[in-house]
Amino acid sequence: MARTILIVGGLTITCSADAVLHRLNQRTARDGIAWQWAKADLPAYRLPPRHPLVNTIAYGPKDGAKDVTLVMLRCLNKDDRNRLLKKRRDPVLVPRTVTTDEELISWLLSSENGLVPLREWVAEAREAAFFAILAKLLKNKDWANTIANHNFTQEADLLGQSPVNVHSEVRGEASHLLDKMNGVLLPAKGGSQGNTKKEWAIHQPRLAAVMDAFLKQSLEPLQGQPGLDSLLAYIGSGKGREFRLNEFVDVERVRSVCRPERPEAG
Repeated sequence: MARTILIVGGLTITCSADAVLHRLNQRTARDGIAWQWAKADLPAYRLPPRHPLVNTIAYGPKDGAKDVTLVMLRCLNKDDRNRLLKKRRDPVLVPRTVTTDEELISWLLSSENGLVPLREWVAEAREAAFFAILAKLLKNKDWANTIANHNFTQEADLLGQSPVNVHSEVRGEASHLLDKMNGVLLPAKGGSQGNTKKEWAIHQPRLAAVMDAFLKQSLEPLQGQPGLDSLLAYIGSGKGREFRLNEFVDVERVRSVCRPERPEAG
């Protein structure tokens, strides 16, 4: 699905917005991503008054331009910033250390920031099942510190719905993976007796590492996390066929949850 990324604000070192946008659009055209920049300049770093997307977000309905990802530079007039934040409480914030056009392009295209996905995400069945489970829970915003929390997904929905239950091999691996993830990465509650249905969530202290793993499309951010060695070794020992996660996981939708929600964001 085509999407737009809108940059708002300015840099402390002047540059050409057209040159920056040309390079960004060249890099991401095949990914269906188009860039715009509502550039703010000295002395007041005010936004251009007639920029269509800015006005749609700032003055339109609450869900106006909801498919547009807003990226906010630090050099931005306070009134313009507050006007946008009233409608978009979770923009992607570019750090103050980014001051030149080269630094901006590198930061925006970095896989760590999750704005631009890697072009192809291929994983063996067991690893694909692992990320499919996480995708379901992240999309539902199901993470918790204790079982008293209400943000859990029922096991029947987790295993029986997309994206876990799309390919039979992925679905089969997911059933075994849940046992390995239980109490290590995912707390579970219910299901032991009576009519209580078993439910799952992401353990909140692991949330930052889990979101980084999804944004980077890699297990690497989870390595070094205490207590995960056995789980990661099990995932790495899978022998199934490879799958393209982008074909059955709504990767961009999950990434759009991770970017503003990960604990260290902003």
